[in-house]
Amino acid sequence: MISLPIRLSLPVLISSLIFGSLRADGPVAPAKVWAEMMGSWRMTGQVKRGSSQGAWTSTARAEWTGTDGRTLEFRVPDSNSFEAMMVQVDPKTGEAAAIELKMTDGSARFLNRQPQKQADRYEFAESAGGRTEALRIQLIRKSRDRWTGSLEIRKAGAETWSRQQELGLTRLGTTIAQGSGQPECVVTGGLGEILVTVNGRTVYVCCSGCRETLLADPDAFLKPAETKPESSEKPAGSKSP
Repeated sequence: MISLPIRLSLPVLISSLIFGSLRADGPVAPAKVWAEMMGSWRMTGQVKRGSSQGAWTSTARAEWTGTDGRTLEFRVPDSNSFEAMMVQVDPKTGEAAAIELKMTDGSARFLNRQPQKQADRYEFAESAGGRTEALRIQLIRKSRDRWTGSLEIRKAGAETWSRQQELGLTRLGTTIAQGSGQPECVVTGGLGEILVTVNGRTVYVCCSGCRETLLADPDAFLKPAETKPESSEKPAGSKSP
């Protein structure tokens, strides 16, 4: 019997079980833009543009959580504004429907997805309700490995939003995986460690969660991968014939 090394954390194992249960007659897989966000990131917040005053940097780990696996949770331990950001995915459409922010003061804020006006620009906002101010997050996808955005507030009764922090997300290990000849995960772009054969092609993924995401919707990930250099799909240390 062949034994394989076990490198999976409990959240990733749960993710694998959840994505493995997605069927054609059940909940659809999360849209590619959200599925490929799983992994480790460097997250930054900047209060004043061009200034380090009040700025923060934190490692953020994104994993699928919850009993239904429809929440992509970013834990941000060193942020000075929110300690976790949960992107909630609609099981019928696979698109993000809302964001829950767990603030550093212990409160929770719920921001609903707003109509999309531009491609790769996502907006989530709350109504002021009984609060003195409402929150809004804008997320802009620059590439698979880089996002920017902002955290904004609007005072009750006001018509305009005021920017509080500029946000940035950069995938950890991006420069290691690209251009080094090391295998790249076709889902997240991180370092690939697991071989998967689907639709007659053999590619790499970084974890079991990505494997099940790929199997749930292979065309979304394999077609873009066809344009990548052949070297990106070879194991580290391998040599061309």
